[in-house]
Amino acid sequence: SSTGPTNDGRIKPDIVAPGMQIYCARPGTNTYTTQQGTSLSTPLAAGSAALVFSARPELTPIQVRDALRNTADTVNNSNFHQFPNNFLGWGSVNAFNAALSFGPIFSNQPTVSSFGTSNTISINVVSKFGIKQDSVLLYYNVDGGAFTTIAMQFDSSMFFPTSGRYMVTLPPIASNSLVQFYIESNDSGGNSYQSPAAVLNKKWQFCCGTPGVWSGSGTPAQAKLLQNYPNPFNSTTTITFETEKCERAEFVVYSLSGQKVKTLFNANIQPPTTTLRWNGENEHGSTVASGVYFLRVNTPSFSSTKAMLLLR
Repeated sequence: SSTGPTNDGRIKPDIVAPGMQIYCARPGTNTYTTQQGTSLSTPLAAGSAALVFSARPELTPIQVRDALRNTADTVNNSNFHQFPNNFLGWGSVNAFNAALSFGPIFSNQPTVSSFGTSNTISINVVSKFGIKQDSVLLYYNVDGGAFTTIAMQFDSSMFFPTSGRYMVTLPPIASNSLVQFYIESNDSGGNSYQSPAAVLNKKWQFCCGTPGVWSGSGTPAQAKLLQNYPNPFNSTTTITFETEKCERAEFVVYSLSGQKVKTLFNANIQPPTTTLRWNGENEHGSTVASGVYFLRVNTPSFSSTKAMLLLR
C-alpha cells in the first residue's frame, strides 16, 4: 500500500513484509523465479495472518491484526527512529512471535502410532512463557464411553526449554475400537489451550490398529453412501462412503438380475471417508455390457444400495 497517514489521520501501513527478490512459483512451470514489489510482500503479510488464525481459530480479525502489530520486528532505518510510523507501520511482520503471543500453540495434528492394542500419541506444544510439564493432559474415550484423563510426558524440546514433543501410550484397547481424544496444556503465564481448538467443537479420532488420525464431531455421525459420480458413466465411476465408525465393510456390484459382478472392497475401513472406483469390469477383468448395476455396501451397523448406469 502507499505510505500513511490515512485520510482520517490513522497510521498506515500496519506492518511491512519483504518485497525484494522474493522466491515464488513460476506460473505454468515446475520451477521458481524471483519477483519484487507489494505483489510479493502482500501475500507474505496475508499468509502470516492466516498462520496466526490457523493456530488460534477463535481469534477475531482485530485480535490477529493487533498480534501482528505488537510482535512486529523493528526495522533498522535511519530515517525512522520511532515506531509505529507512517512508512514502516509497527515494523516487519513476525508470524511466529504473533502466534505465540496468546499462550500455548499445538502442532497441526497429533501423531498416532497404533499397533494392535498398543497406541502411542504424541504432539508438539510450544509457549514462550514455558509449558508446565505436568499440565499437558490427554482426555480420551473408547467407542463413545466416558472420558479418561492421562498425563503426557515430555519427550524432546524445541524453541524453549519445556516446549516440544509430549507423548503417552494408552492402556491396551481392542483393535478396531474408535478412540476420540483432545489435549490440554497450560503455561507459566497462566494461559491454557487445547487441541483441537474448543471453538471447533471437534475431537481427534483414530481406529485402533489402523494408521491415521482425523478430527470429527464428538458424536459419530450416521454413515452415508453417496451417489457415484459420474452417473451415467462410460468407463470409470467414483464411489464415496462416509462414516466415523471403525468396522469392516464390503462393497459389491450386482447386475440388474441380482448376480454378483465384482467385489470392490472387503476389509476394515478407515474413517472418515473411503473412496473407491469401478472401471466397468467383472471379477475376471472382462468388460461388462451397458446397463443398470447396483452397488451394495454392508457393515455391521449400516447397509445401503445405489443404482449406477453404465453406457458404452
